[in-house]
Amino acid sequence: MCLAESDQHEAPVVGRHWAIVWCALIGGGGLIAATLRVQRDSPAFYAAGFGLAAVWILSACAFGRIRLTHPTRVVEDALVGAVLGVLTFGVFVGADEVGRRISFLAGPIRNVLGKADSGSLFWVLALALVNAIAEEMFFRGTLIDALSRRNGPGVSAALSVVLYVAVTAVGGNTALTVAALVMGTMFVAERVLTRGLLAPIVTHLVWSTLVILLLPR
Repeated sequence: MCLAESDQHEAPVVGRHWAIVWCALIGGGGLIAATLRVQRDSPAFYAAGFGLAAVWILSACAFGRIRLTHPTRVVEDALVGAVLGVLTFGVFVGADEVGRRISFLAGPIRNVLGKADSGSLFWVLALALVNAIAEEMFFRGTLIDALSRRNGPGVSAALSVVLYVAVTAVGGNTALTVAALVMGTMFVAERVLTRGLLAPIVTHLVWSTLVILLLPR
């Protein structure tokens, strides 16, 4: 069967976009595993962490236009994102207390917090915030856009969460995997409801900052 002229033009573009997506997922998964396995506060740790952010950002930029929000919704979406970030942190404080009493979560929680506490607060926070923006650009931006070309909105949203959790799980940390499931679902819901990335980006930034600075140790 011959492709129509428009389809012949679109097919290489779609193929290139999916090549970008899969290369990012594979490369990003490897770097996530590396950040959790290298020595704390070592040059390799920061190289892997910032390299991971670069993978997500460059992939999103190579894929195409990034939509933050409609100009009339900037303040509204930013406020929604900030409020949800604070509320979610409150939920995680309670969940953290429960998780520390569950054997298969206690060790992974200590490991994640140990990484955050082992180095310079400035660089740890910078690493977390850059990756927060980068993850939203790729997983709630590029990945959902790619999936939407072949699936409905609901299926695309669900698949993006599954892939986000799967990539996070490569790192082998149970606590981070559970957090990816919970937060990934909320980030996707924000993207779908606001039709932009500003709300999930703000939520991710606020939540990450509070976890690093205020989560009880």
